Amino acid sequence: MRRALGVVLVLGLLMGAASCAPTDGKLVYNIIVDPGVVLSTEQSQVASYGVERTNLLDYYAHFARRFLANTTVPENQKASSEYSVRAMDGSELLINPTSGIHYIVPAYEHINRVFDYRSAGAVDPERDDTLFFDTDGDLPFMTRAQAEEIVLEEMAWVQAEDTARGAYRFLFDRYSLRVKETFVLDHEGLSARERDKLELLREQENPREGGQDMGKSRWSAADDCYYVVMEVCLDGIPLLEKSRDLDYLLVYGVTVEVCYGAEGVRFLRVSPLYHVHEQALSSDTIISAEAALACVKAKYAGIISTKETTVKSLALRYTAIPDDGTHRNYRLVPAWCAVLQEKMVLDDGKTYFVTSTIYFNAYTGKEFL
Repeated sequence: MRRALGVVLVLGLLMGAASCAPTDGKLVYNIIVDPGVVLSTEQSQVASYGVERTNLLDYYAHFARRFLANTTVPENQKASSEYSVRAMDGSELLINPTSGIHYIVPAYEHINRVFDYRSAGAVDPERDDTLFFDTDGDLPFMTRAQAEEIVLEEMAWVQAEDTARGAYRFLFDRYSLRVKETFVLDHEGLSARERDKLELLREQENPREGGQDMGKSRWSAADDCYYVVMEVCLDGIPLLEKSRDLDYLLVYGVTVEVCYGAEGVRFLRVSPLYHVHEQALSSDTIISAEAALACVKAKYAGIISTKETTVKSLALRYTAIPDDGTHRNYRLVPAWCAVLQEKMVLDDGKTYFVTSTIYFNAYTGKEFL
């Protein structure tokens, strides 16, 4: 079933329900707050942690055993800076320290053309695949809750041998995983979305790209699957999901995505991750959500604009900041993340939405630039 294009996705705050009150929908004269955003006046203690980039190559053996049991890896690939292996059945495993871990089976290729999670927030809503699929309901081969449970357990057991300690370490050792949202990709919805996307390509007068070779000849119940998006949390606070530039340095966002069908995992993506040191560096009081919203107000005070801009969500996240000049050691600190959506109506009457995110240090209220 197609989701409404005007859907409002509101991220809940993680600071508890105490002292919470809905906003009145107004902040400054050219910026409004979505009525669904809930503010907390509570101030809490949140720890910061020293971290370093996780060497994802250490976890190759786990994924090779799990997905490539009958494949021999050439020695030259074992010694390289990344692993890229294609199995006899056409499935592929790629592990790269900067792009993360990717596993894909041939059955997922057509689905990938139809549903791209990274299209979320597209300027043109017609190109946002996530708006065309439900995040509730069940498929015939298993319930959504069962699929989520299987996927969470699958990721919780990812491990590598720690030869120095004579033991194993888990990829998400200090973290907890929780489901952010699960998209129900039913074959009828996939077929309808494919037709829509092919038509969009034809409207661009690019018949070669929009030709029948792009389409799947027949969709069936065998194509049904769930696309599970997980948050990686530390002390109950999710790590920032999207990568961002900080002082000319790319700070990786952290997310885990798995497509699960009746036969098992069809696609897996694990972003670059941070290994958390044993002890917290410090624990300090953060500003409240209400104070963070005041920071948004201060940033836009005096800006004259005729465009309608809405604060769609305000959420607490951990983000990494460089701790030295090596680009290896980082510090995880809490940040208030405000997602703003600007409405633009073009001369032809078509409406577009431009989404942006601003980040404030939750300790100081100072914006991360």
